[in-house]
Amino acid sequence: MFSHNRGRRARTLSSDTNRTHSAIDPIGGHDCIHKYDIRGRCGNERAMTQRVGDLSRINRTGWTGVSAAALILTLILGCQSDSHLPDLPYYNDAVFTPYWYADADAVPKGFHRIGEFTLVNQDGRQIKDTDLEGKLYVANFFFATCPGICPMTMAHMKHLQDTFASDGDVLLISHSVTPDKDSVDALRAYAHRMEVVSSQWHLVTGERSHIYDLGRNRYFVEEDLGETPETRLGVSADTSVFLHTESFVLVDRNSYIRGVYNGLNRTSVNQLIADVRNLQGKLPG
Repeated sequence: MFSHNRGRRARTLSSDTNRTHSAIDPIGGHDCIHKYDIRGRCGNERAMTQRVGDLSRINRTGWTGVSAAALILTLILGCQSDSHLPDLPYYNDAVFTPYWYADADAVPKGFHRIGEFTLVNQDGRQIKDTDLEGKLYVANFFFATCPGICPMTMAHMKHLQDTFASDGDVLLISHSVTPDKDSVDALRAYAHRMEVVSSQWHLVTGERSHIYDLGRNRYFVEEDLGETPETRLGVSADTSVFLHTESFVLVDRNSYIRGVYNGLNRTSVNQLIADVRNLQGKLPG
């Protein structure tokens, strides 16, 4: 077992609703719980473009957070607004500062989306961003011979596959970070061992530079970690560019990032499941 904490930003929302932070609203001057702009007492008629910078960092080793819904409830009660707040924020950069908007139509032009990509899955089928349009999907990064974090993260991806087996609008995509080793045949064998359903879960390979650009600049999942046991095993000759992360990223139907989760932590994965249900509109009550 080895640590993946070195040189990394921890990213998620704080889950302790008792640890609120009082801030003066810059628009209306009201003393509000958390910093944000919202129609009502804690803002004028501006759209909800909240930044909760102090909530965008967590302890990567714990990832103990409640749902965004609980945070939203705190915000609503704190500011007594009659506006509707969506339960999940949008994320625009690698700092993972959350922004709230009423819906996709309210998101500003130029706000970060995953963008175009072209990869190949375990069946030799070309997978493009257009194949995921209109779907909710979870993205992660792995490699087939990974001896460290991947067995657990991929087991949790399998759990997601089983959980959403009857939901045609939820897909999974796992990117190989060693595409020179993870050929289509290697991914097909791995998929067989994991009982992957190809119509729901894509294990993808492609150009290394393309996959690393996706990981670092599109999904914002990782920074350079330097040497790890995998690199010493010959996975990468250049330790400064090896990508390895336990992060799961939730992307909505419009290609916006809506959540980032610790794929090693079952509690965090369960929160991911709840957040997918939220975006599906299937939460009870």
